[in-house]
Amino acid sequence: MTDPLLTWRKEFPILDTCTYLVSHSLGAMPRKTAIYLQQFADEWSTRGVRAWNEGWWDVGRTTGDLLASVLGVQRGTISMHQNVTVAMAIIASCHRFDGPRNRIVMTDLEFPSNLYLFEGFRRYGADIVHLKSPDAMRTDLQAILDAIDERTALVPLSYVLFRSAYIQDAAAVIEKAHRVGAQVILDVY
Repeated sequence: MTDPLLTWRKEFPILDTCTYLVSHSLGAMPRKTAIYLQQFADEWSTRGVRAWNEGWWDVGRTTGDLLASVLGVQRGTISMHQNVTVAMAIIASCHRFDGPRNRIVMTDLEFPSNLYLFEGFRRYGADIVHLKSPDAMRTDLQAILDAIDERTALVPLSYVLFRSAYIQDAAAVIEKAHRVGAQVILDVY
């Protein structure tokens, strides 16, 4: 039996020359992307700043609406951003860290730019709790759960660790965080 996904290989030119496993950062470029990039360049060169009001502002919402049915959510409920760190920054910026609930609990295996982002919230009073991995490949669920308490505001959590593909028990972390009034920012990229 032939895998039906193999028919898509021809749409990714780099796969003709190598095995390309980088999907977490700069994935294999689809063949049609060059056409869309040229369209973008043409709009930019001929419309300039007016292009924002002629469709560019709507691209995030339009793309989110395309994903809505795949994810089983209502149209208009997905907010698309450049990357996970930007999305996390937007969410985290809604919180204050100058009161008793100022703790951010995270592991040292989060994506580096996410670690840098949350470290920056110290200047606003955040108490950052970095939990060390026992082996640089996985996290210690019990240590995460134990660190989440009534002082915790946020728990940034990658569902799948980028270094090892270790899948974290997000449900347990979310349950504990919600039980004590904290929020989880779950990276499911």
